[in-house]
Amino acid sequence: MSFPPVRLLACALAALCFACATSNAPTPLAPAVPLRVGVTPDMAPYVFQRADGFAGLEIDFAERLAAALGRPLELVRVPWDEQIQTLLGGGTDVIMSGMSITPARAARVAFGDGYMTTSLQGVVRLEDAERWPTPEALLRTSPRIGVKSQTTGEALVRERRPDEDIVVYRRSRDAVWELMNYRIDAYVSDAPVIEAAVLAHPDKLVAYPRAVGEQSLAWAFRPGDEALRQAANDVLRSWRAGGTLRQILAAWPSIVE
Repeated sequence: MSFPPVRLLACALAALCFACATSNAPTPLAPAVPLRVGVTPDMAPYVFQRADGFAGLEIDFAERLAAALGRPLELVRVPWDEQIQTLLGGGTDVIMSGMSITPARAARVAFGDGYMTTSLQGVVRLEDAERWPTPEALLRTSPRIGVKSQTTGEALVRERRPDEDIVVYRRSRDAVWELMNYRIDAYVSDAPVIEAAVLAHPDKLVAYPRAVGEQSLAWAFRPGDEALRQAANDVLRSWRAGGTLRQILAAWPSIVE
């Protein structure tokens, strides 16, 4: 059966219009790639676990950073001593867990700009406050000092007391618990971590008023992921210039920039 020429022309025009409409249709945008942030929720007030999820200074940073970069946030729970290998293995994009800049870490990861400087501090049982009256006495003469694995606190204690009985923990809360239960005599860690422990147990623990060391904190990126590192540095600089950084830090009273 043959179609009249007019009908053939109409069909051809309809097909052409359909093809043009299809070719001009907007291409759907690909979903934004999540920003995978490695966190260790055992570092109050940096990162800790609540009933409704993670909280802390670094969580506030992560949420604002992801929003500034236009990427959804994916928080990845990683044990502290596995953070760097997880990052280098591609499991996360950035470590945001109160990590301090050290030469050993800087040889493996690419640190962003430092966002705050803090100190290392010791904590003892309240009843032992006069037993070691100074941080120097604590480091030199206390029998059992607890530290968290692969932290600047551990490095400092080992440097000062290489022959001392040092007890290493994977989690800060375990060290604090064992300090209160007389299994260690002191714990050395970041000042904000120590102050958070004292605030949680004011009737049992006391922190030394003077620091035993100092450190700078920054976010860690994979070497070669310069675009993300630079973008994060740009965001951090804008926060610092506009007062946002101070505002975020002020939400956590135990942290002083």
